[in-house]
Amino acid sequence: MSKAAVLFLLHDNIHVLERNFAAVDARMQRTFGEVVYCIYENDSTDGTAEWIADLAARRTDVHLLSEVGYRPARADGSWTPWRLERMAACRNRCLDLARRHAPDADCAIVLDIDFASFDQVHIADAIREIDELHPRWQALCGSGMSQLDLGVFGSVMRVIPTRGDLPVRLFDIAALRTDPPQDLLATAAMVRPAYEPPMRVRSAFGGIAVYKPDVLYALRYEGGDCEHISIHERMQEVFMSHKLSPLMVALGD
Repeated sequence: MSKAAVLFLLHDNIHVLERNFAAVDARMQRTFGEVVYCIYENDSTDGTAEWIADLAARRTDVHLLSEVGYRPARADGSWTPWRLERMAACRNRCLDLARRHAPDADCAIVLDIDFASFDQVHIADAIREIDELHPRWQALCGSGMSQLDLGVFGSVMRVIPTRGDLPVRLFDIAALRTDPPQDLLATAAMVRPAYEPPMRVRSAFGGIAVYKPDVLYALRYEGGDCEHISIHERMQEVFMSHKLSPLMVALGD
């Protein structure tokens, strides 16, 4: 039976934490024979730290590191040097936990816990597909959807694109890089069905990504840009799967 390390960060997520952890846990337990959670939390003030500490005390498969004393990553804005450095540092704390507690994992899954829906995340199918099509793969990134947050284009778009009465569901493109470079907004709007094969990319992160642990564990996240870009661009075989599509921002939220 396969073993998965699941890594995520927490900061003031109590409003979705119980519901979303239950959704993730149910999916992981159905998919893998053994699951190890590696969670880094810092400076929460809304009950997140207490909730996750209680869970870790009751479950031997949950490994937690909580810290206090840091300014929020977004203290100076979304794309500032401090946020980029801080996010990389938080991911590296989480990665250290995985190296320590899941050194023998068959795959490592990095995800964002603040999703709106996990219904379109089909991990077993995505891994089976990439194993068959590209057996030397190293990273399989999600094509997570955003309905309100238009990423880097949000502040410059006067009109949110629509199909019928609803906003176009865009890929989360903050970490998306293609080779050769493409018009990312056009790429983001090309919502594909789950049966479409994975797309080779330089980087992507739509709220979730699956990694070969021997590749991920050998690297460190870096600041200076989105932390996912910094780590993907040092890998050789990176893909984006349409079977891994969490909804990251709910319509109307």
